[in-house]
Amino acid sequence: WDEEEKPHVTSQAARETAERFLNAHFGEEMADCALYDREETASTSYSFRYARQVNGYFFPDQSLRAEVDPQDGTISYLYRQGWDEDVTFDSAEGVISPEAALDAYFDAH
Repeated sequence: WDEEEKPHVTSQAARETAERFLNAHFGEEMADCALYDREETASTSYSFRYARQVNGYFFPDQSLRAEVDPQDGTISYLYRQGWDEDVTFDSAEGVISPEAALDAYFDAH
């Protein structure tokens, strides 16, 4: 393992590989997901986590994560976390914006 070795695969190409793989194997789940976070350690891996999104809000307890090897572009890790189709979500109606929540918080102090 050489920390100085430059990747042969770009971050964008790695993301496309991860998305193709996850869509091919978890298409129904991916339809409800969006990119939640990513980690890039170009010498060791590109990691992409797609979390379930409902009413525009992430539910990271249900997510799919794939890592791509930066040298050859293969999937080197896969993790499917806590997927449960029976989970229900309340309506987003009445939920205030993050800005309004901060304003209310600061007004209270």
